[in-house]
Amino acid sequence: MLNIIEYEKPAMTAASEEDNQCLNNLLAQIEPIDLLLQRQLVKLSSNEDNSQKLDDFLLSHEMLDTQNASLKGAPVWADAVSEPILSPIIMQAEADASNRVGQLFSRFKLNVVERHVLLLSLIAELDPRYHPVFCYLQEDNDKKWPTSNCLATLLCSNVAQRSQLQRTLLEDSPLFRHRLVSSVDNAGVATTFHHQRMLRVVPAVYHFLLGHTVLPTELAHCANWLSPAPGAMQTQPALTAQLGTFLEAHEEESIQLGLSGIENDSRITAVTQAASQRNMRILALDFTQLPDDKEDAWNIFTLLLREKTLGGGYLLLRNLSDIGKQAALLLPQFSQRLLAEKQVVVVLQNHGAAADWLAGMPQMVFNVQKDSLDQSVALLQANTAEFAIEPGIDFADLLTRFTLNPESVGHVVQEADLYRQHSSTREQINAQDFNKALRLRAQQNFGNLAQRIEPTRTFDDLIASDDLQLQLNEILAAIRQRGGILSKGFDKKIVYGTGISALFYGDSGTGKSMAAEVLARELKVDLIKVDLSAVVNKYIGETEKNLAKVFDLATSDAGVLFFDEADALFGKRSEVKDAQDRHANIEVSYLLQRLESYPGLVVLATNNRSHLDQAFSRRLTFITRFTPPDIAMRQKMWANIWPKDITLAADVHFNALAHKTTLTGANIRNIALLASWLAQDNNDGVVTKAHIDLALQRELSKLGRVI
Repeated sequence: MLNIIEYEKPAMTAASEEDNQCLNNLLAQIEPIDLLLQRQLVKLSSNEDNSQKLDDFLLSHEMLDTQNASLKGAPVWADAVSEPILSPIIMQAEADASNRVGQLFSRFKLNVVERHVLLLSLIAELDPRYHPVFCYLQEDNDKKWPTSNCLATLLCSNVAQRSQLQRTLLEDSPLFRHRLVSSVDNAGVATTFHHQRMLRVVPAVYHFLLGHTVLPTELAHCANWLSPAPGAMQTQPALTAQLGTFLEAHEEESIQLGLSGIENDSRITAVTQAASQRNMRILALDFTQLPDDKEDAWNIFTLLLREKTLGGGYLLLRNLSDIGKQAALLLPQFSQRLLAEKQVVVVLQNHGAAADWLAGMPQMVFNVQKDSLDQSVALLQANTAEFAIEPGIDFADLLTRFTLNPESVGHVVQEADLYRQHSSTREQINAQDFNKALRLRAQQNFGNLAQRIEPTRTFDDLIASDDLQLQLNEILAAIRQRGGILSKGFDKKIVYGTGISALFYGDSGTGKSMAAEVLARELKVDLIKVDLSAVVNKYIGETEKNLAKVFDLATSDAGVLFFDEADALFGKRSEVKDAQDRHANIEVSYLLQRLESYPGLVVLATNNRSHLDQAFSRRLTFITRFTPPDIAMRQKMWANIWPKDITLAADVHFNALAHKTTLTGANIRNIALLASWLAQDNNDGVVTKAHIDLALQRELSKLGRVI
């Protein structure tokens, strides 16, 4: 005969205090389940044969005649009642929502039978010695977890209770609909639902009851819990208060809460803080990471809802409009599940785009304003309290160029301190450390649509006329002062067209690309050079998609967006003669809209201004002409092009070279390179007038010119 288990609590010296408390709470609920099994073991071990199992079922001959003469409306055994089986402790567990067992029961609204079933499907996870107990009770060495028949024997004393149990074990019952338990095969592996399969609690529920907080691996790539950082500053306390009031007022209503704004704004911080004030968390799902296979996507949806309820949180949906075509077919069904949850669902909406809607669910949209410059500065400074900061850092100047994400501001300061430690023995974080941390945090992946260039050239490398230098400085002033001026009321006076853009036009080689790089260097950001061969697509609608992606990424990136040879994309709109003409005109119109709203600097470069649509002239902030250099500028270019490690012969005269012929800066660069190669090939490496004259002839021949 099987020995009866005396349950012992495991040693808990290595566990945390919170985990210990969770385990103790669980063991208190497991104790009556253990006694239930012990009682059944004693009952079975006292029976010498199986005939006693039928004592309450079989009738004597006399009782058969009596029963047959006067039917009672139900078999005799249906009225049989034994001692109470269901534990009052488990029945009352819901009242104590301070522990995880009570939270589980109340959040999923489990009735008393469902609670007993769940605990019976869990008990063997706590101690494997329960496996042989279930095998013995079910007279099958492969039945290590309880089946429906085993549960009926343990929990039911009459037919009404069996009926209730059978309803509990239906596939659409809470235990299975919420994936709290699963049907398993003999190895304990989850398998297709079948009412005669064994039942085993799912790992997520087991770990939750033990105090562990982990997402299932199926959700790790597309979902995550959001919680406000301890002591996090509220940049928009009024918004947080509004959201908190809304969540409280609609506590048990199926309403969609839309938060319209831009990437990396205060929406996440505000809603997580509002939820935290109600002792709730936020579980976020990114629809761009959702598998497009319908079965896999539905599995994600189901697990997501379980984890949201299990963890006591609200659901937040990101990028709802970017869901795949196959997964999108499940949205109506998913919306119905959300309606049944009777809870607010938060949906992040893109500012300026059409709102996303969940079928059958009303929505209220909050328009969330971007943090002001003063709010961003205060947020960054609040996170520097524990660090040594160099006095006099202009945080406003730093944050004019970068959008500060409230969720990662703490990491930005830590990373700035790491750059301080790595670069020198300085004890204080300086502006360069902050700039590098912010710049790297802002970088986005453009794929093949654009090339990221870390600018190295400065105004010292750009030989330009005084007028051109002045215009470039005006562009810098506009970028640096835009935020402050808009905050003084211009943002309300000029609702549209606050973007800053510049057109550089002039002959090839006159310094347009270098000027764009110099501007990026002065602003301490990257230069994002758009690859028009990858952006422009012959298929209708694809070019706009690529442009939208470039501008969306660049908005978060903070780099200078540079379109070289822009007339290939932004040419004149034509008379509409066919669908292709109409499509080309749409591309130009779309780009004009994005130029006017882009928060950074956009530079367009073209060799011929007349090739661009006239609408650009009206809407561009700056139009700057690049002319071929005059003699004085060419002399500076000849003097400036040579690195300090290149030796020039005494017969090289910059003034003579400048007067010799008209050249652009690009021509002079090519000549200097070839002359240096020729000199090095002569072993001495000294660049002579002869080397330069030969290189000059080669460059002019490329241009179809002779001296």
